[in-house]
Formats: sequence, structure tokens, C-alpha cells
Amino acid sequence: VIYNSDSEPVDIAPLAELVDEAAREGDEVAREILSAAGRELGRLAVSVIDKLDLRSSAFRVACVGSVFRSGDLVLEPLREAVSRVAHLAEIGPPLHPPAIGAVKLAQKRFEISDVRSE
Repeated sequence: VIYNSDSEPVDIAPLAELVDEAAREGDEVAREILSAAGRELGRLAVSVIDKLDLRSSAFRVACVGSVFRSGDLVLEPLREAVSRVAHLAEIGPPLHPPAIGAVKLAQKRFEISDVRSE
């Protein structure tokens, strides 16, 4: 239903919530779905790490999004994948709220060295 182009668009968020709830209740298929999501996120992170040549650097992989509400079912496979290639990487929530990132991007774009409120 989700991927069939002949069907109507499906809102995936409620389905993800059901999978998370089932996993918390011990459903093995739901647990495997979340674990597979973590492995896939790990694979994607490793791809970025390789493209940016960060294997020997210290950096943070920020976990953003509702999938991380599932906790270790998603986080452990992600951690395992990243730690295999980047021992100095840290995995966790973002260090700053999104607005700070937006300000930093604006500073860089407009070559502003410091932003102060009067």
C-alpha cells in the first residue's frame, strides 16, 4: 500500500507509531522493522562519513526525528555501524536547537562574524 503507485498516498506517521507500540509490547516483527531502520540509518551515516572523509575525525551524529523515540531498537544498530568505521564519532541528540543552525548558516552565507541583540 505504501509503495504502490496506483494507491492513494498513505500517511506513514501513524503506521510508524503502531510499529513502535507493537515493538514495546514485544512483537518480534515490529522489533525487526525498527532494528532494520537503525541498520539502514547506520548504512547511510557511514556513506556520509566516507564521502566527507571523517573516519578518523571526532564529530557528532545528531539523531533527529520521531524514529529515535524507539530508543535502542533503532539506536544500537546505528551506533554499531558508525563505530565500526568512525571510532571517535559520538551519537546523540543535537547539541543546539534548529534555530541555532539556521543562524549559523545565515552568518556563513552573509559573512557575518557575530550576531548580537541590542
